Amino acid sequence: MRALGWGLVVLLFAGSAFCLWAASRVGAQLESTEMKQAVRTLSSPLVQRYAPDLVAEGIGHVRGMKEAEWFFILTGIGAAGLGILSAIIMAATASSRGAGGNAMCGACGVPIRSGTLCDNCRA
Repeated sequence: MRALGWGLVVLLFAGSAFCLWAASRVGAQLESTEMKQAVRTLSSPLVQRYAPDLVAEGIGHVRGMKEAEWFFILTGIGAAGLGILSAIIMAATASSRGAGGNAMCGACGVPIRSGTLCDNCRA
């Protein structure tokens, strides 16, 4: 079960890295000279007057790319946050448990059923 938990942590961090990489790629496409030239062409009065459907489609495409960029950024941040939270939980449970999964005494390391100290250390 512990391996499954750590696997989830790694999967969340990998998913976060992929989403942030995808956001950077979409952002690079939006900032490219071809995209800027296309937006300049679509904003010319002649194209707006005689091809309004082309202008609407182009603007919709640019807006969709911006929305996709934000989706990837927010999904990457969320996955990283869940990965950090999962790693903290896994590390916290690993420190209080022994190799067999039983709780260990904080003072001498003997497996115990409940509490933080064994009967010998409490006395």
